[in-house]
Amino acid sequence: MSALLQKTSGILDSSQQASRTQLGDGQPGLDSAKINTGQGTVGALVNDKQLYNNLEQTTSSMQATMVQAQTGVTDFAENMEALKHNFFLRGYFRSVATKTPANWRRMPIDRLPEQHHQGVHLSGEAAFDKQIRPS
Repeated sequence: MSALLQKTSGILDSSQQASRTQLGDGQPGLDSAKINTGQGTVGALVNDKQLYNNLEQTTSSMQATMVQAQTGVTDFAENMEALKHNFFLRGYFRSVATKTPANWRRMPIDRLPEQHHQGVHLSGEAAFDKQIRPS
């Protein structure tokens, strides 16, 4: 068991050393001196204070918008609940409540409606006759 722990420790140490070398001087694209001076894409993004300020303003603006939206939804729900108890609209909301699928089982249909439709039956000649005849 101790051999396994020593081997794992050795692998972790070597990977940590390799990552320090690559981020330090080993790889020119990720040189910390260049990043700190603002050279390259990463350096420009890290050192751009205006970008940071814009992102901070955008984040605070989005948070304020979310608070307003949550307040609006809460107010709307309260208004709808008040309307359900209003004298003039109480009947409407009761009738709407009976039309929901959850309540359909409580209202069985005794029979299907009778089919009272008047169909128009035309012969082929009458359907495609170009002459309009007065009725």
